Amino acid sequence: MNSNLPRCIEIIEPEMVGVLKTKTASERLAIGFNLRISARKLVTNLMKSQHPDLTEEEIEKIVSKRFLDGS
Repeated sequence: MNSNLPRCIEIIEPEMVGVLKTKTASERLAIGFNLRISARKLVTNLMKSQHPDLTEEEIEKIVSKRFLDGS
């Protein structure tokens, strides 16, 4: 992890805590996976719009690096 990045602590809203408590472990895991998939799609589309000259492979490398580096 890059030590130059600011540390962030996210607080879950009480309403969301209540919703998550009603979910099974596998349902919570599925929610997390789906959030990751959605985030990756958003970053991919952002990169495509900002860099239309790049190939799909180049975009994939940039997105993968961003997710691996936590940036």
